[in-house]
Amino acid sequence: MLRKTSAQVRLAYQYWRQGVFEALQLQRCVVLFVLDSTGRALAQTIKCCIVNGVIYLGSIALYEYAVTPAVSWLLRSYAEPAYGPAAVASWQKFLGLVFQLLWLMPLYAISILVSCIWYQQIAVAASAVQQQQQQQAVAAAHPSTPLQQQQQQQQGTSTHHQPPGSIMA
Repeated sequence: MLRKTSAQVRLAYQYWRQGVFEALQLQRCVVLFVLDSTGRALAQTIKCCIVNGVIYLGSIALYEYAVTPAVSWLLRSYAEPAYGPAAVASWQKFLGLVFQLLWLMPLYAISILVSCIWYQQIAVAASAVQQQQQQQAVAAAHPSTPLQQQQQQQQGTSTHHQPPGSIMA
């Protein structure tokens, strides 16, 4: 039992390490952006960064550096004299939870859904670039000029047809 668990932990660690290594292969992204003739992969990646970085992290920063200080000031100025510092601390915690439940959680869920759609579009673009690279590699391995292609086509058709005026045996 202990050996099986140890082997599973080792395997999980190897998968994790491989995933981290592949995630850090940023040159793949650059190659994708350069080779994607449509520009769709770069555009979708920028959209994901904007939604996940600017909007979500911006909301957290706005709350931490603008809303929280303003609410703290209002509660200390108006509620603390009437209800005391313990009540104000409770209200601040409660308002923080309300913000997380009513703003951050729905925003996070929406950003995950939208990002999934964009991730799919990035994957389609990456697949197209990969197929293009494979076709170019095959063409480079088996070079043929248009003249060679025409000759191959003529050889393929001449074996099936008799030239005019020939006698069939």
